[in-house]
Amino acid sequence: MPARISASTRLVLLLALLVSPSGCATTQSTDAPHEHHSSTPSSNLAPEESTVNTTALFLTIDGHPLDVTWQNSATVSQLAQLSESQALSLNAQPYGGFELVSELPTKITRSDRPYRATRGDILLYQGNTLVVMLGQNSWEYTPLGRITTSSLPDLDSITPHTSHVLTLSHSTPLPRKDG
Repeated sequence: MPARISASTRLVLLLALLVSPSGCATTQSTDAPHEHHSSTPSSNLAPEESTVNTTALFLTIDGHPLDVTWQNSATVSQLAQLSESQALSLNAQPYGGFELVSELPTKITRSDRPYRATRGDILLYQGNTLVVMLGQNSWEYTPLGRITTSSLPDLDSITPHTSHVLTLSHSTPLPRKDG
């Protein structure tokens, strides 16, 4: 005969199932737009990932160079390959007032996971969209890198409601002369 489980034990088990990462409450469609997501994400850097300051890949937004610490990953290597022979310029559209999104010319490897993105994060969405965070959002992304603290003030000049040009290149960008 099966053992009886008290009502309080059943309630605890039900709550544990609902908040567990494998529970049904955290399921989301991968076709949904980048909307704010309320599930509790994991920490931003996975233990197996490390970051490196790379001199091989540079990012500019509207001609303004930004210092970036890139993830040491196959995904970032593929992103770098897209701009290997010549600079890759991407039209970046605002999304939700908290991110700039740019379609890549091809899909690259993704390893999406729940991620609490903050201002300055550079992410991949669904394998073909480069995202630069201007605000905060929690969603499933593949982390690519982060704009360094010294360059974060440069994000203040980026209007979150207009288009911008993101450029990835392998040569040191010259600072834009505003005049």
